[in-house]
Amino acid sequence: MGIGKRIRSYRKEKGLKVKELAQIIGISQGSLSDIENEKTKPSADTLSSIVRNTDINPYWLLTGKGPMLKEGDHLFAHQGLNPQVVKDVIETLEELLEREKVHLPPSKKAELVVLLAEEVQEEEQELSPGRILRLIKLAS
Repeated sequence: MGIGKRIRSYRKEKGLKVKELAQIIGISQGSLSDIENEKTKPSADTLSSIVRNTDINPYWLLTGKGPMLKEGDHLFAHQGLNPQVVKDVIETLEELLEREKVHLPPSKKAELVVLLAEEVQEEEQELSPGRILRLIKLAS
């Protein structure tokens, strides 16, 4: 199941119409329909808006693993990931992808986010843009 199908599954679980979820996340009804039907991939801004404006679990959204809904402060606990670290990694990765004009499928982005978040936590240091760029090049 791809990201679009997971978004549809979430919307139906919440009893929302396409128009309602589209308004919540700030995109057109047609755009959300295209995403759910996997005609288009959601942009980083759309993914960010979904995570910010709903109770969807971003790890589940990106990977299909774990619970569909956020579990408060323990969202990434069973993966051993700090939510703030994951957020920082996503923001940094998206900035670098945009700057370098590289498009990665959501599954590759998810793999990079988890890999980088684990690395940052294990080494207890800041993200190295050089390291992220090397990983982006390997993933693309």
